[in-house]
Amino acid sequence: LNDGYGDPLLMTIPPLDQYIHSVTFSSFVTMPKNYFSILVPNDQYFNQIYLYNGVTLTPTWTTIYYPNGSIGGYGYSTEFSGIVTISHSNVNGSIFVTVYGFVESGAYGYTAGMKLNPLNIDVDLPEISFTKQEYYVGEGDGVVVVVLERYEGITWSVSVIIKTLSSQVATASEGVDYISINKVVNFQSGETLKNVTITILDDSYIEGTEYFILEIESIEEVVTFSIRETAVAIQDNDVVRIGFTANSSVVTSNGETTFTIGILSGQLQFGASVRVMLTAVGPIKDEVPVCTVEFNYYAENYTIETNVSHIISAESHTEAASWIVQLSSDSPDINITLDP
Repeated sequence: LNDGYGDPLLMTIPPLDQYIHSVTFSSFVTMPKNYFSILVPNDQYFNQIYLYNGVTLTPTWTTIYYPNGSIGGYGYSTEFSGIVTISHSNVNGSIFVTVYGFVESGAYGYTAGMKLNPLNIDVDLPEISFTKQEYYVGEGDGVVVVVLERYEGITWSVSVIIKTLSSQVATASEGVDYISINKVVNFQSGETLKNVTITILDDSYIEGTEYFILEIESIEEVVTFSIRETAVAIQDNDVVRIGFTANSSVVTSNGETTFTIGILSGQLQFGASVRVMLTAVGPIKDEVPVCTVEFNYYAENYTIETNVSHIISAESHTEAASWIVQLSSDSPDINITLDP
């Protein structure tokens, strides 16, 4: 109620399967003004017209929305008198009609007619689900196809919405790694599978596997879900190449040496990093750690000045003996090529 005013009729709209094709009703002769409202579902049979006592009329319809913003149907109200027959313009279409009137001291209202189909609470309700809890796609594939499957309620015509979901576990960026989606998916009677395509964007940055989340949302409350959310994993197709800028380095008599290591090709994405370990391998003893460096968006080269006298003293060899410095990485989520 608002300032003492409200709807005195409080007529409940029935389920769609209770709608009928045609209905006949009459006005109250003692009521100075009588009205009817017609509600037509938003389906393949709606064509903007209806039949009034057999005459085709094209009214100005009011669009009726579901809470999620999708169109549920169309409505129209008008004054009438006498006996009236209202019909859907399509023989397969259905309508819902209410009749009402107002006077200063009160009002009346009733449902003009509807089917008496039993509402069976044990009926198999539509169950729609993603076929997987996680989908994998290559960054260069262009698209990923996710599949919705209906397991129950096969005879129903039902619609759901599939959309990208904001989530803390989502590491992929909308508009950079993929194009977001917010789409209505319609299952006609008998349909069990629906493919939905999402565009994947390819960039030139080296990055780890990134994820975004998809969710199924119900338009009609009768739909149930088994797997309501799924993750899409985008696997990077770019490679960063890391190596030495020179093939050799001279060690001075006091054990000092300098060498430079850097990103030879590729570019790390902002926030991504690669840790590289340098290990010296001598003529006798294997794998003596030298140092560890970390590459990221800002740090692409390192000039390393170090004293390797402790490594030399660990081996009994001639001064002319050669040592090899090798590279390794423990960043498995990044595509890396290490030059020897």
